[in-house]
Amino acid sequence: MGAVKIKSIKQAIKKIPFLRNLILRILKLPSGMVHSRNFPSSRSYRGLIDELFRNNPGAKVLNLGSRSKKKKNFTYLDIEDKGSADIIADAADMPIKSDTFDLVINTAVMQHVKEPQKVAAECFRVLKPGGKIFVSVPFLYGYHEDPVDMQRYSHTGVINLFKEFRCLKCGVEHGPAAAITVMLKNFFAILFSFNSKMLFIFFKGMFGYVFFPIKFLDYLLIKNKFSYMAPYSIYFIGVKDKKKK
Repeated sequence: MGAVKIKSIKQAIKKIPFLRNLILRILKLPSGMVHSRNFPSSRSYRGLIDELFRNNPGAKVLNLGSRSKKKKNFTYLDIEDKGSADIIADAADMPIKSDTFDLVINTAVMQHVKEPQKVAAECFRVLKPGGKIFVSVPFLYGYHEDPVDMQRYSHTGVINLFKEFRCLKCGVEHGPAAAITVMLKNFFAILFSFNSKMLFIFFKGMFGYVFFPIKFLDYLLIKNKFSYMAPYSIYFIGVKDKKKK
């Protein structure tokens, strides 16, 4: 009888989109980051895309590890077939001809790869001379398998990793407030888990709601000249210089 009632409730909820979306919103854990269009990384990314297609409407873009909705002129590469990928391959050995793309987007990928130097070299190879790359990497972030989690990068680390490129910009993507929000959530979830995975997941969700307001301090901290000392993540924009004749 109870199972029938629960099924009836679920069916009723499905018939009311507003109620369904509200419940899904409540159950979804709040992000530890502020996604602001006014942060330097967001403005730089939009400017990069706008400039590219303004100057070359037929420009080709390679998006690594993306499972987002497909866009015109974008090619998606992922190591796993879990979304909208056009090419299933390891970014350390791309089945793509050299000098093919005008822009490579490499966001939240490098922490998951086993051979980061090879991936950086492949990004350089597949770009046309004069092409650009946008990279974002975590610095202070919890362990996250997708499918593996291998490393983190400081601003100097990412510049060194992509040293074949001439650095145009490098800075804080998400700031110290996002970093401390995530760390506090994980710390207290671990503290009260008592080695129970179920308790860890429960408390991670609970403390996610407790600490998420802290992240909004990044509106103040994102442009602080010392924010690079403890950021959540770093962004990098580089260019593959044209060969001198």
